Amino acid sequence: MRNVVLFGLAVGTMAATAARAAIPVYGWGAGTMGGDGKPVCTVTSLSDDQNTVPHGSLREILTGANGNTCCTASNGCRVSFAGLSGDISTNGDLNVYQSNITIDGSTASGHGIQFYGWSLNLYGSNVIVTQLRHRGNSYGTGNLAALKNNIDVLCGVGVVLDHVSLEWSNYKNLGIAGYNGICDKLGLPFPRNITVQNSILAQSLISLDTLVDGDVAQVTFYHDIIGGDSGRHPQITTGHRGIAKGVASAPQSGTGRYEALNNVITSYNYGMQIKSYSAGWTVLFDAVGNVFQAGPNGNNKTPVLIRDDNYQPGEDPPLQGTVSIYAHDNRMTTGAVHAADCVSKSPDQYSHCDCDAVSSILVNQNCSVTTTLTNHMVRATKPQGSHAATEAAAATMGFVLPNAGATLPCRDPVDLQIVSAIASGAGLSFITAPTSARPDEMQACAQ
Repeated sequence: MRNVVLFGLAVGTMAATAARAAIPVYGWGAGTMGGDGKPVCTVTSLSDDQNTVPHGSLREILTGANGNTCCTASNGCRVSFAGLSGDISTNGDLNVYQSNITIDGSTASGHGIQFYGWSLNLYGSNVIVTQLRHRGNSYGTGNLAALKNNIDVLCGVGVVLDHVSLEWSNYKNLGIAGYNGICDKLGLPFPRNITVQNSILAQSLISLDTLVDGDVAQVTFYHDIIGGDSGRHPQITTGHRGIAKGVASAPQSGTGRYEALNNVITSYNYGMQIKSYSAGWTVLFDAVGNVFQAGPNGNNKTPVLIRDDNYQPGEDPPLQGTVSIYAHDNRMTTGAVHAADCVSKSPDQYSHCDCDAVSSILVNQNCSVTTTLTNHMVRATKPQGSHAATEAAAATMGFVLPNAGATLPCRDPVDLQIVSAIASGAGLSFITAPTSARPDEMQACAQ
C-alpha cells in the first residue's frame, strides 16, 4: 500500500497566503505534516548576516531576533517567501531548531529562492523543506575555508526534503547524520523517518554527493536525480555515533531500514554504497526500480555495493554486523549488466546473488582480509521498507526527469541543463567549479 500524507494550505495567523496544491509524501517520511495549520511567517528580505540579523530575513524568523516571535520552537510555523525572488547569500549556518515547520519556496515569485554560502541545518522534528535551491559555497560573502554541505539533517523524527535542488557544494550536497555531541547534547532525537523525494542532488565540487551516516534509520530516496560525482548516491554507513582513528564510537544495536525507489543515478564510480559498522546493527536496504546511467566520467560500473574497497586500517572501521539487500527491476540505460556486479569475491560473502537482465547488483570489491562479511547477503524476499508504491524501472526516467528539483515557481537554467544532459543520454560530468555565472546574475527562468 502506498504510504502517503497530504499537506496543503497552512492557515496563517500572521499573514494570508494563497492556497497551494497538496503534496504527497512517500516512504518513511509519510506522516510528516510540517507547518500545516501553523502561523504563516513571511520573509520580506533576502539579506542575511549572522551578526546583525537583518529585519525581515529568514534568519530573523528562525532565531527570533529583533523581537520576531512568529515562529517559536514550541509552536512552529510555515515560512513563506511571498513576493520575493532571488538569492540568499549566508555568512553563517542557518539552523532550524523548530519542530512543526515548513520552509516553502513555492510561495516565491519570479525564478524562486536560491541559497548559497553556509549550510542549512535541520534539528527539529516534523520538518518539511520544499521547492528551494542550494547551490553551494562558492560565491560572495558565503566563501568558506571549511567544507560545508548544502543541507544537513542532524536530528529529528519526520523530515521531508521535497523538490529541492542541491548542487555545487564544496563538500556533500546532502548529509543525514546522527553523531554524539549534537542530538544527545540538545536533548533531541537522532534522525529517523526521513524522505528525500522529487529532488536533484548533483555535481558536488569534490565529487561526493549524499551521505547517511551515524545513528540514522528509516530513510527513503524516492524519484530523485542523484549523480554527476564519483560516489555516495547515497552512501549509507550506520550503526554508530561517530568515527575517530578507525574506531566507530557508541556502536548501536538494532535495525536500520533504508530504500532507494525509482531514482535516476547518473555518472558515478560507485552508485549506492552500503556499510554497517556495528556488530549488533542490521542494515536492510531495498533498491527497486532505479535507473543507472553511465556518464562521461567515472567507471559507471557498480550500481549497489557493500563497500570496503578503500579500507584503511586506523582510518576506517571494519565492516561488521549484517547488511541485507533486496534489489528488483534496476536497469542500466545501456541495457548492459556488468558481470562484475554479480560475482562474489569469496565464498562467504553472500548467501546468494541473483542477477538478471533487469536487476544489476553489487559486490564487495577488494576487501581487506580483516573485514568480516559472513552476514552480508542479497535478499530474494519482499522489501523490508516503507512499502511505498513503485513504478517499473522502464517508467522511472519518464516520471523523474520532468518533475525532479525545484520546479515552483519555475525550473531554472541550471536544473534544465542537468535534466537535458541526462535525457540526451550523455549523463552529467564531474565538475570542480560551478558551470554558470554567479547565481544572482542568472536570467530568471520562464514562468
